[in-house]
Amino acid sequence: MNRWLRPLAPLLFLLAACQGDGPSRPAATAAPTTAEDSVARFATGPACTLDRSTGLSWERDAADATRLPQTDDARDCPSGACSVAAHLRRAQQQRLCGHDDWRVPNERELRTLLQPELASGGKAAIDHEAFPYARPGPYWSSRSWRAEGIVAVWFDGEHASLPTAALSRRDTAFVRLVRGTPLKDAPAIASRLGPPYIRLDAAGRPISEDATAWECVDDARLPDLLRHSTLWLAPSTAAASPNHPHGHAAVQTLIDTARRQQRCNTAAWRLPTAAELARLQQIATAAAEAAGAKAPATPEVRQFPSAFPHFAADQAYWIAGNNGEVLQQGQPRPAEAGERARVLLIATTDRPPMPVRPTPDETLPTQAELDALRERYLRYRPGQAQQPDWPAPTVDASVADGFSDLGLLPPPPFPADNSYSEAKVALGQALFFDKRLSHGGSLACAGCHDPATGWTDRRPLSPGDAGQLGERNAMTILNTAYATSLFWDGRAATLEEQARGPIANPFEMHQPLDRAAAAIAAAPEYPPLFAAAFGDARIDIQRIAQALATFERTIVSRESAFDRFLKGERHALSDDALWGLHLFRTKARCINCHNGPLFSDNRFHSNGLHYYGRELEDLGRYTVTGRAADIGRFRTPSLRDVMHTGNYMHNGAFPLTENQGVIAMYDAGMVQTPPVGLAKYDPDYPRTSAEIRPLGLSAAEKKALFAFLQSISAPPRQGPASAAEIGQGGEAAR
Repeated sequence: MNRWLRPLAPLLFLLAACQGDGPSRPAATAAPTTAEDSVARFATGPACTLDRSTGLSWERDAADATRLPQTDDARDCPSGACSVAAHLRRAQQQRLCGHDDWRVPNERELRTLLQPELASGGKAAIDHEAFPYARPGPYWSSRSWRAEGIVAVWFDGEHASLPTAALSRRDTAFVRLVRGTPLKDAPAIASRLGPPYIRLDAAGRPISEDATAWECVDDARLPDLLRHSTLWLAPSTAAASPNHPHGHAAVQTLIDTARRQQRCNTAAWRLPTAAELARLQQIATAAAEAAGAKAPATPEVRQFPSAFPHFAADQAYWIAGNNGEVLQQGQPRPAEAGERARVLLIATTDRPPMPVRPTPDETLPTQAELDALRERYLRYRPGQAQQPDWPAPTVDASVADGFSDLGLLPPPPFPADNSYSEAKVALGQALFFDKRLSHGGSLACAGCHDPATGWTDRRPLSPGDAGQLGERNAMTILNTAYATSLFWDGRAATLEEQARGPIANPFEMHQPLDRAAAAIAAAPEYPPLFAAAFGDARIDIQRIAQALATFERTIVSRESAFDRFLKGERHALSDDALWGLHLFRTKARCINCHNGPLFSDNRFHSNGLHYYGRELEDLGRYTVTGRAADIGRFRTPSLRDVMHTGNYMHNGAFPLTENQGVIAMYDAGMVQTPPVGLAKYDPDYPRTSAEIRPLGLSAAEKKALFAFLQSISAPPRQGPASAAEIGQGGEAAR
């Protein structure tokens, strides 16, 4: 989506929903509220139910057991947890209700049955007359969700307000099969990448779908992955010169004119080679055959006639050659004397060369070199942003402003309007582990930020209160006291603001803030805790957030081997870890982003994992700022205690070992995804940050870098740091 459309996205979504095209709240016939209304809408049989409002027939299914979306069909089904595929196959083979065209419904179809007002007394949020055996809980849809899950619809009162959400493929849910003409569901992002042929105006910009005049066609099929663009000068008007035969003497004049006029914003026009034009003729022939037979065709064949309406597959076309050659019906031949043939010019541009990974240097440092490095790095100057006695770091000019070298963490800061006290920490700790903050009472903050797993959950994506998958990896809360913005996209400026986010987020705790405060206020153990922390027993969301923030500020790293080394413990770092420190600051280029005592610059960068225009798309910082330059940028996480805080990256997609995952990806230059298709014309297409490039690390260097990451990872504390540990002794502790 282009920059000028993104601000309108919420409005467009609502309009689509009102028109019946939205994924979350499709238009449907008014839900019946009485038995008579139910009879009017539904025609119910022993095994199936017809919904007259949509024309869909539904499986009634008295068993209604939960099923895995993907299971080995050969195994016995434990506790009724069979696979959806096996259940569907049985229904088709047995011709349920006399039909074999049953399928798994899409999300929109499921939501037409959703009636939240009917969920009470443990009953499902669905018409009880038509579906008397329905169970409250999630039901599978047919739509995949990113790499991790499948979209589901929750049929219970507690979670009827969920937006489009998904369960993990490892979860179980109910399934209710459907048959009939499918209702239009939200298209998958992958289907919106663009057509195989992109029609362009005279300036070389894509035209709208309903436009009828164009100048060129961008052939955005498979060669688009190898070339930046392949343009054909194929105007839409029949009278245009490329759509008529010309003698060979006129060909060069046509080429020169197209170049001089820079048709479609390029001067690279030329005659196509025989191979280039033959492929186009083959598709044109296939399109004609498919139209005559009314047979299914691939998109490139199906859409060819609308992109090249004047292309004649049986006509001769001039091709590149020394003595005047033509291509006719796929065969090149010398032109006959005085022959006239059509002219279809082509202009191709190659992609800019991708960065090449340097050849690794297998040379190992000598012991004398390591000893010299040790002496230099031991000359640490506490509290200084620059370390003049250390080897110079490799820092790009783009990040040099405000750069701070590695060092010891200072005591965590506490804001003046939310000062430290042990009573407030105790209250925050109690709230952090309290599931009553969530909508269904099943999820506490600690559910995604478990002290036993580095204050994260070591999952790629975390399940929310109803089991719904979150949209990003749960960051550790370790050392968040030092962060200048919170969340991967930096949408919270303070920990107090951050503490409110997961409570209200529908993909996490899914609880309105006033209800969360009311749930805590109703618990008899909390008034004394609030009185001790704030001076009186008033309970509101502001105080809840302040207490949570105070507790989180005490979750700081313990002393690591690296810290002990900086304090003068000469052999706290092994030779490998010492070499890894040096690589971290130089050849491996890590310090460009992971700098300062926090091992984070608290800035936003793009490592290429934006998946722009694809299923896993995440626009990152852009969702906060609206600035095109921020598309795909995410906050630099701290690397302190990194060995204990996986999975890694904003989508939790990578492990961390010597040879796999994070280190291997950065060694390769992360992801440098060139734009293809319509994305080539998107001025907002995100670029990987310039600081990231292929490194050419040897196996020994990766091992050393891994050893250094281990040296900055201390076993995470399991509870709050004491007042003395964080510099809050004396009056501040009370």
